[in-house]
Amino acid sequence: MNKTDEVIELYLQEIRNAIHNIVPCETFIEGLRQELQDALKSSGDCTLEELISQFGNPETLAKEFLEETEEFQPKKIAKSKKKRNIIIVALVVLLIASLGYLYVIHNQNQTKATDVIIIEE
Repeated sequence: MNKTDEVIELYLQEIRNAIHNIVPCETFIEGLRQELQDALKSSGDCTLEELISQFGNPETLAKEFLEETEEFQPKKIAKSKKKRNIIIVALVVLLIASLGYLYVIHNQNQTKATDVIIIEE
């Protein structure tokens, strides 16, 4: 690994740290790594400051990534939670209905079992 690759990895680590694992970012990081390596292939060794001046501040790139990521948008999160809550309520209602049905069947079987037939002679 040459010095440029080390600087690129340091730059990418700063971006990961700025994202704070809020959303999955490995695809973004891998694509960015490839772009940086392609762009810096012809140039010699570069420093972190040169990389930042050419491609931007890692925190800024992380912020832009988070703004563009659908998974992090509040409306999508709220919609996802709403769907989950509706599914949970539907499952609870189904469970209660099933238990009620089983109770009714159980009582019918108990009634059949307690019928007494009296035979008079």
